[in-house]
Amino acid sequence: MLGDSVLDFLFPPRCGGCGRPGGWICEACRRSARPVPIAHCRACGRVSAVGPCPMCAAGPGCPETMAAWFFLEGPIREVIHRIKYEDRPGLAGPLVAMGLEAGQLPPGVLVPVPLGRLRRRRRGYNQADVIARRIAALTGRRCVAGLWRVRETEAQVGRSGEERRRALEGAFAWKGPIPGEVLLVDDVVTTGATLLECARTARAAGVERVHALAVALG
Repeated sequence: MLGDSVLDFLFPPRCGGCGRPGGWICEACRRSARPVPIAHCRACGRVSAVGPCPMCAAGPGCPETMAAWFFLEGPIREVIHRIKYEDRPGLAGPLVAMGLEAGQLPPGVLVPVPLGRLRRRRRGYNQADVIARRIAALTGRRCVAGLWRVRETEAQVGRSGEERRRALEGAFAWKGPIPGEVLLVDDVVTTGATLLECARTARAAGVERVHALAVALG
């Protein structure tokens, strides 16, 4: 079996952001990635990368925090696009390493946001699961598949936050043991509707503390 060094020589890695050969995410793309600053909602006091804060009016079951590492722009957008749509799950490793250097990692057992069965079948994997397991590998955290989708939902692109929340009601269920504290992990957060519904599901199952993290805010 060919070693990694031989494979890198024969098929040199190209940057997932700009396509330049030499590395999976080049230094120029690393420098241009814009971290999301840590911000507390003035109304509810929670850490919320999403503005306006989706947790203020959401009622019981909200996460303790809703954080994101980078803005979904430039090379970060390209890397995530390639992970999701170009069969490049290996890019999750360097992307997660960047995120751990740039931003916070809330506490809790890692729980990836589940992908619908049809999308997972087409893609071959769940990008949130790949990301969560890379975080686990780099930090020693435990990662469990605690959530699953009980029904398919349509693509949420272009919908308002309220429309997304209504579409996602009852879309998830919890399975397996109940950790005391979990960290929901997804690739992108926009309105926060998906993470809110996942948090409600986890809380209803008996999880005491729920945090949420996305690689990118878009």
